[in-house]
Amino acid sequence: MIMRNNVTGHSYTGPNGASSAGILIFGGCGNELTTGVRIVKNVVGSTTPADGNDMGVALANYDPTCAMAPTTATNNKVINNTITNTELTNNSGNGAAGFGYQAGIYDSGNNDKLINNDISGKGYDPSGCMFKPGVETCAVDSSSGLLVKNHANSSGP
Repeated sequence: MIMRNNVTGHSYTGPNGASSAGILIFGGCGNELTTGVRIVKNVVGSTTPADGNDMGVALANYDPTCAMAPTTATNNKVINNTITNTELTNNSGNGAAGFGYQAGIYDSGNNDKLINNDISGKGYDPSGCMFKPGVETCAVDSSSGLLVKNHANSSGP
């Protein structure tokens, strides 16, 4: 359980295609999956400049090749968090075609639940994943996950 933390300022601005996460859950790639984690009632980022995170919460579980979500259920939960990023800071890393990448929640797990999170700021686009100058931004990006439950998340400016 990761609960009631304040996590700010994890932004990658260097070269070489990387993004940083305020809260990172990582598993797979030939190692054990990380399963059954609950991330609840955290404040991730803020409205103060430079306090955002490239990815607010990243649930990054992968199959043994490290190329896709695992076929085994990971059952991680991201519930009732406030996730904010007011800036576009990652313009070099981990996105499509050399663009930067920022997401309020990123999920590459299996059967994970993303419920009732408040995601805001121009660093996380409320209309889905959109390209802006130098960076792709998403409120919630579960396009790499399997059977992800994405319910009652709010996103806005």
